[in-house]
Amino acid sequence: MKSKLLCLSLLLAASCSAQADRLSDIQESGVLRVGTTGDYKPFSSFDGKNYAGYDIDVAKHVANQLGVKLELVKTSWKNLIPDLNADKYDIAMGGITRKMQRQLNAEQTQGYMTFGKCFLVAKGTAEKFNTLDKVNGEKFELALM
Repeated sequence: MKSKLLCLSLLLAASCSAQADRLSDIQESGVLRVGTTGDYKPFSSFDGKNYAGYDIDVAKHVANQLGVKLELVKTSWKNLIPDLNADKYDIAMGGITRKMQRQLNAEQTQGYMTFGKCFLVAKGTAEKFNTLDKVNGEKFELALM
């Protein structure tokens, strides 16, 4: 039991040390590199010239608090973790959902937003769909676009 506790303590210390080194590296370089896809409104969008969105604002705030410049790095969902591991950026942001595979390959912060689903219905039909029982009881024709 003591050896397991010692191993766990050493792992935690090494993890904290690695994170402290990353922060020191960011502060020393004067740049916080943030990877983002730019295709997931309202968190991160790219119009060909500029990034915008909630997580972009958060990234600007974090860089400002650290006293460093912000560099936004374009990535894709497919390359999110590989680009992080290839040191193309320091952190990734942009409405990233917690997934087991991501958690196994990178540190993830606690979620800050809870999502839900809502129904969009044609104007004037709200009463027809105002409860789950009514929605579940309706037969829908799906049209492929």
